Amino acid sequence: GVYERRMNRMCSALEDGRFQLKQGTPLKTSESDWAVISKTEMYSFDWPRGGMFVWIKMHYESHPLFGQIPGPKMAQLCWIFLTTTPYLVLAAPGLIFSPTPEIAEKEGWKYYRLCFAAVTEEEVGKSAKRFAEGIKAFWLIKDKKEMEDIDPEISGRQMEGELTDLGMNLAC
Repeated sequence: GVYERRMNRMCSALEDGRFQLKQGTPLKTSESDWAVISKTEMYSFDWPRGGMFVWIKMHYESHPLFGQIPGPKMAQLCWIFLTTTPYLVLAAPGLIFSPTPEIAEKEGWKYYRLCFAAVTEEEVGKSAKRFAEGIKAFWLIKDKKEMEDIDPEISGRQMEGELTDLGMNLAC
């Protein structure tokens, strides 16, 4: 029952944050009563039926800089971005769970595995919300230079603060 409650909290917070919504501005004054809302799916997942993990599939192809930055590099930058303030979430990159190098190269980088069993019930909802907020903030980056600032090899940045480890030490 404890794991189920944690899973429900995590999945509810993830569900609430998986879309980026943008409101378009009407072009004509006569259309000012109307607004066009665009909905971008940043990630998707299935609610688990068992186990201790939620697998998140990232939709990097919907990111504004996809194509200018290779997908695996974008995944690495997103993972690092999530460790910064105010998000402070350490997710397990799906890449490390790929059974072959070919799968890792083709698909593994598109996933995160989040653990709801290793975090308290209260913290799991908060950290899942921070994960979703971090993904949304990452999707708002439209400048390639700002992406380069995330990269520790270029910027010299280090991981910050008290991370919530939703990766369960990345390897369990």
